[in-house]
Amino acid sequence: MESSLASTLFCGDLGPGARVDSYVAHKAFDGIRNKKTKKAYMISKRAYHRTCLALLALASLIGCSGGQPTYHASGRVTFSDGQPLEGGVVEFRSLDSQPSVSARGFIQADGTFQLTTFLTDDGAVEGKHQVLVSPKRPGSVTDRRMGARRDPVVAEFKPIIDDKFQRFETSGLTFTVTRDRAENQFHIVVGPPSANR
Repeated sequence: MESSLASTLFCGDLGPGARVDSYVAHKAFDGIRNKKTKKAYMISKRAYHRTCLALLALASLIGCSGGQPTYHASGRVTFSDGQPLEGGVVEFRSLDSQPSVSARGFIQADGTFQLTTFLTDDGAVEGKHQVLVSPKRPGSVTDRRMGARRDPVVAEFKPIIDDKFQRFETSGLTFTVTRDRAENQFHIVVGPPSANR
């Protein structure tokens, strides 16, 4: 069939009895066939690359989450008199998963926060967590996120909460994240620096 097609392509217009070198005819036919093969190869290659990119994106998403679901969690940080802690960071560290998974939330001016583990405001993993609170410091990253102005010279920092709240081991703060969003509203109460400092 290939020989017949090659003859038709290269001999049909030469009249009866015309002869074309068979080697040249077959080479020309192979060129046509190779173009089709090359086109199919390029389409297949593009499809392969798209598939690889999709798989990489999926693997990245799974790798970042570690396969652990998160549940929306938020709350408010105040002093015992109800006054909000203005600015800073809240950090939750899971106790029921190994390795532990941390969630963080920036404290707003009204003391509220939203926890983030893998994606913005996605919450925290289920289970019991230790909690620490870090107040904002003048000129710090969290201070700038709150829109505070950076002064050229920052006065000596005076702690506004007791140091114990800034470490998991001493904060005494534990909360449990559940699958029920309504139960994941946490009120964190901190105290001023100890008079014994």
